[in-house]
Amino acid sequence: MRNALRGFFSLSVLLLLMGVLPGTAASQGNRGGSSCGTQPDDAAEVAAVRAMAEDQCDCAGALDHDDYVDCVSEVAQAAVEGESLRPQCQGAVVQCAAQSTCGKPNFVTCCQTDSGGRTSCSIKQAGNECKAPRGGTSCVGSVPSCCDACADGSCAGGTTTTTVRATTTTSAPAATTTTTAPAATTTTTAPAATTTTTAPAATTTTTAPAATTTTTAPAATTTTTAPGATTTTTAPAATTTTTAPGATTTTTAPGATTTTTAPVATTTTTTVTTTTTAPATTTTTLAGCCGFSPKPSALNFTTGVGSGNCGSLVTSTGVLLENLACGGLYTGGGSSGVPLPFQVPDMGSSLTTVFDCKGTALTLTNSKSNDPGANNRNCTSVGCLFGPPLPIPNSATTPISLCVINSVSVNASGTADCASGASSLSLPLNSELFLTGDIFPNAPGIQSCPVCNQTCNAGSNSGGPCNSDADCPGAGAGSCAGTIKCHGGANDGGTCTPADSALNPSFPTTHDCPPPANLDIGGLPIAFALSTATRTETGQTLTGPVTAQQRVYCGFCRDIDGAGTLCFEGAPAAQASCPHNSACLSAGNPFNCCTGPTAGSCDQAPKPCTDSSQCTDGAGTWPNCQQHNPGAFGFGTAKTITETGAPGSDITDGMGHPSTLVSIFCVPPTFSTSVDNTGDLPGPGAVSLPGTAQLLP
Repeated sequence: MRNALRGFFSLSVLLLLMGVLPGTAASQGNRGGSSCGTQPDDAAEVAAVRAMAEDQCDCAGALDHDDYVDCVSEVAQAAVEGESLRPQCQGAVVQCAAQSTCGKPNFVTCCQTDSGGRTSCSIKQAGNECKAPRGGTSCVGSVPSCCDACADGSCAGGTTTTTVRATTTTSAPAATTTTTAPAATTTTTAPAATTTTTAPAATTTTTAPAATTTTTAPAATTTTTAPGATTTTTAPAATTTTTAPGATTTTTAPGATTTTTAPVATTTTTTVTTTTTAPATTTTTLAGCCGFSPKPSALNFTTGVGSGNCGSLVTSTGVLLENLACGGLYTGGGSSGVPLPFQVPDMGSSLTTVFDCKGTALTLTNSKSNDPGANNRNCTSVGCLFGPPLPIPNSATTPISLCVINSVSVNASGTADCASGASSLSLPLNSELFLTGDIFPNAPGIQSCPVCNQTCNAGSNSGGPCNSDADCPGAGAGSCAGTIKCHGGANDGGTCTPADSALNPSFPTTHDCPPPANLDIGGLPIAFALSTATRTETGQTLTGPVTAQQRVYCGFCRDIDGAGTLCFEGAPAAQASCPHNSACLSAGNPFNCCTGPTAGSCDQAPKPCTDSSQCTDGAGTWPNCQQHNPGAFGFGTAKTITETGAPGSDITDGMGHPSTLVSIFCVPPTFSTSVDNTGDLPGPGAVSLPGTAQLLP
């Protein structure tokens, strides 16, 4: 197997470096600093290092996929250090290992080519899960890595399958079948082809071409016409084997031998002569996705890089204040001083389980970390991580830049439709905040989360993180080099695998490189509800005992008309001017929540609200339902927030389909005075997540 793999390595590496893998776009530069694939030796070096990795890591004998990828990563790092592989090509080697079946017993590489000729590769749990899309083909490769399996647009050493969902109707026990090959009428003879039809139990000779394409008509129904009708099956130009209940028919292209073989079992012929007529046109109308076997088991969504606009922010008179960017995260009220939007990481995957399936309607529930294809970074149960670490850089006030680790706080639940691709998912999160500031002030941009990338070997950022030579000011070409490692955080200097792209200097991030635990300032509950539909929220006018606030999207009980402290209910003891039991002198003094010296009901949790009538805790100590300031996203006059999702259309073919999930939500107060004042919290939040939806068998 290893010798066979080496042959595929050399054939596929050129395509790999030309753009099959992300991040390998060509750029100009010398050997030290230019992108992988731009130097004449890159392909040979990558192939050689992959061959070395196969020798040392033993794909066939690997027991754990992650361990195998780590082994390959170590081999690639050693090659970089030994100068037998350019640092820019290290990622190509590691990604080929990550997109492989090594350490995944019984898994296969699956190449799927759609009707437009576009080929993609994925890893499937078994060969029978490698399904052809409508009008396209699929094949199971004989090599373990997607980098090699589909290098020429087909399967390396595999069997090609074309799936056609045909509709037929049956009403007679026996049938006389006429098969027509392309450019040939197979009634008794075909041009340059011999057709032999035998009686039951007869012996038939079959001549097959070197390659075979199998067309399977699932749950076919036979239509019976009056005697003398003609059955016509039109095969594609490639060799086709059509299998229908009760008969096996092999049709070859012109120039090959066509053989029609009746089953060996005895065929009963009645006094009525029956002819089966197959429709001349393949039916492309899909039955409900629950009508096929195996039924769909999971729905996966992976975030991508957005472009264009996915929403808007308007005034009460409809004046456009701002378009909301696709892939952008917006937070805060009308006085927010943070530059928006924040970039949402790509490559974040979330897997939900299909709990029930009726027709085209799917009921979704949470996936667990030990479910097939799941782990703690893509499952949707309590405690699972949601996406890579999220940088919240604040160029206006750099020291209060944040790193956010999102995790699932309530098991996911929702619905989807496999015919339209529409989906709706409730996925409440805990957003843990780390007040990191800029971890690497000498590097361009703001690194508010630890990053996983290369290191500058010269210049003012020497020793700091870099994605390109431009991140090493004052240094020359080739200064961004060395192994990929964690920069900053608890695993500083440790090995890592980027979990997202280098979208800007704040990326790439990964949970391999967590932020420093001592900078954790607490978690925020986020009622995340994602949908492919259009979401709209309108700011409300909420009145208090005396004071009203307009354009409120995210209300929390607050002291405006009580003692006038301006504090939100739930303020920590560190905010000493806010109501606390420790400040109580006597009943009602200095706050309504006081019942005696250092006693009372002043120490409460934050309380969300939609009306001031709900703010009764502490005998009305926090009587107003408000957000920090009116409006949204730095616009005090913002009245309506709109985010527009996009369903993935028909997802029953098992392929990835472009889709956009959106959500509008409430961001609670952090009770960090600097963060809340600068970010204007509590306030609204909105996000659009362009990506890919894929229904899995």
